[in-house]
Amino acid sequence: MMTQRMGLPTINLLLPCSKPERDKIWGDHYFGQSLARALRQLGATVRVKYRQKSVALPHLGQGIDLVIRGKRGHRSLWRPHYLWIISNYEHVSDAELRRAKHVFTASEPHAQDLRARGLSASFLPQCTDRDVFSPEHARDDLAQQVLFVGNRRGGFARDAAVATAASGVPMAIWGTGWDADLSHGAHVGNHIPNDQLGAYYASAAVVLNDHQSQMERGCFASNRVYDVLASGARLVTDCMAGIPADLRDVVFSYDGVQQAPDAVQHALAAPKPDCDVAAYVREHHSFHNRAGQILQKLQADRPQSSPARSGVLMSGLAALSLSACGPVTVAQAERICAQRMVNTSPIRGEALMGINQDGKVIHDIDMNVSLSTRMGYDSNALYTRCVYDRSGEFPTQPLYSRQN
Repeated sequence: MMTQRMGLPTINLLLPCSKPERDKIWGDHYFGQSLARALRQLGATVRVKYRQKSVALPHLGQGIDLVIRGKRGHRSLWRPHYLWIISNYEHVSDAELRRAKHVFTASEPHAQDLRARGLSASFLPQCTDRDVFSPEHARDDLAQQVLFVGNRRGGFARDAAVATAASGVPMAIWGTGWDADLSHGAHVGNHIPNDQLGAYYASAAVVLNDHQSQMERGCFASNRVYDVLASGARLVTDCMAGIPADLRDVVFSYDGVQQAPDAVQHALAAPKPDCDVAAYVREHHSFHNRAGQILQKLQADRPQSSPARSGVLMSGLAALSLSACGPVTVAQAERICAQRMVNTSPIRGEALMGINQDGKVIHDIDMNVSLSTRMGYDSNALYTRCVYDRSGEFPTQPLYSRQN
């Protein structure tokens, strides 16, 4: 078992799906499990939390919150957190973006747009699980000329697969929502277990892929792009700018669903991809690679202790001499910062009025407005920042949950 390396943070990994049930397991669950496993292999401690129907604070423990943002977000994110947007970027509000300390996004144009808006953001594409997807998982009994895996549902008609099946190309379609007329007899089943999906991809000559319209508009390449290439199969997918530049030469693309059958035929006639392609994707586009990038960012953002500047008096810290003594424990920081918030009145100061020896009226007003009220700041946000600055850890509970 990998032990936690010194200096690596504890990560609360918050997923956009509910906890798996017997007949209902979301793809985001597998995404989260793969990412958690990669982070742990690099030495981080990871807690996986699922989205709940009721408003809850599932991440009250110590550590850093990393939110995987798909179709839905997480509620009650009261403290600074990191956001990784992997899809449905159009549903992420500006307020949600600005609450995040940093935004990872699986689209390079989207990352550029966020930075132009003054947000801290970086490009972090989707990826593959190298333990699940590999050419070594190929099986003769699963061999197919063309494979398509995807549910057909409202708003996502899977027109490319429908057109390809109608063209007479031998193919196997897996997923729900298909009937015999639409699949032209190619539908073979509703579900492939995730731990077997790599074997199906590796055993197929060609895997057909498509993207939802919002992912295509936003240049968000799906994880299937990486999974198929990591498995050693030929990938046919819709023409989109989101395909990483280093992979475009090994992808067969179609511009419009009517071109999908021709693109599939072209891929079938092409030589089988070199094993180096799969090895490259598994090395450079795996969860292990992305986990390393995430940890690098988290480490870079952690506050560094430094000697106190001579002659500079930090409000509320002079008597404590925290700068000179170095970081304190999170429990100590919580007590200090909570007391600071209690003792800080919204408005305080002095007003003097009188008559001097010349008979003139004099007056003087010295007023101080607390940071907790200035510019509309939330006292809990200030408390969170206070604790983090002093201990290098986020609070174990929000300010309003503390027992005074």
